[in-house]
Amino acid sequence: MDLRELHGRLSELYSRYETLRASNEGEALEVGISILSELLDFVKREIVPVFTSPAVRDAVMTIVLEYEKGLSFVRGTAEAAYSAPPLYAPEMIERALSSLDTYISGLFNFAMGALLVLAELTSSH
Repeated sequence: MDLRELHGRLSELYSRYETLRASNEGEALEVGISILSELLDFVKREIVPVFTSPAVRDAVMTIVLEYEKGLSFVRGTAEAAYSAPPLYAPEMIERALSSLDTYISGLFNFAMGALLVLAELTSSH
């Protein structure tokens, strides 16, 4: 998937996510998980391999691993919410959505920043 396809796909998913966020939290959770998962795949496939310095690559992978842990947390919270008593489920889903908002925004900004740095480093002056 090239950058334009990824941007289009993520824009479509994010627009759907924002719409669902207010009306259908369960489906919003699924879409948000898809967005974060696709962002992680993109960073691992397109950004990490470009860095040649082992120290920089390790730093980037440390950041990626934190977002993977976040994705696991959200998936686990969502799974638990679906089997939780009705009294607790809405709060659990809201916590998962709140975490997703933070993770998606953070990873998207990280990916864009990394792409800007890579573009500058590879451009001819």
